[in-house]
Amino acid sequence: MPVYRVPSVQIDELHLPTNPECVVWMKHRGTTGDRYDAEDYVIQAQAASTNGTANGKAPAVVAKSWVVAVWEMVTLALITDWNLEDEGGEKWPFAVESLRRLDPVDGAFLEREARRRMDGPDGPFGSTWAPPSSATTSMTPASDGSSPSITGPRPEDGHLTSSGASS
Repeated sequence: MPVYRVPSVQIDELHLPTNPECVVWMKHRGTTGDRYDAEDYVIQAQAASTNGTANGKAPAVVAKSWVVAVWEMVTLALITDWNLEDEGGEKWPFAVESLRRLDPVDGAFLEREARRRMDGPDGPFGSTWAPPSSATTSMTPASDGSSPSITGPRPEDGHLTSSGASS
């Protein structure tokens, strides 16, 4: 039986576009656990902010949007360290609030890197956010076209209209 070997953790040094002296160290590839942990953390934090405090702790700050909150947490999970400091020389706390303080160019850069490491060509599973490749073959049996609720519109049908609109 083949033995699955967990890939070694490689860390990449990323220089922020607006200030190359600012360095963020990020895992080269994410793991399934990084995503699951991020989703679990967001669920707990959103439940705590909805239902009061969880376990007597103040709720964590996460975005209200599921996608934004998860990608903030995944980005943070992939970052292993940074040299970001405030004007007083204090290292920025390792928290979502620090990511939100970044210049938009730097924030977008880190999010793109996180997405690429989780879902991009270097990610462990290929993209889960993109449509399937045209080389993908469906295993669903072809329909005779009599049930649009099962097969959905075909490309030759044009764009969808509301039920009251005429074609």
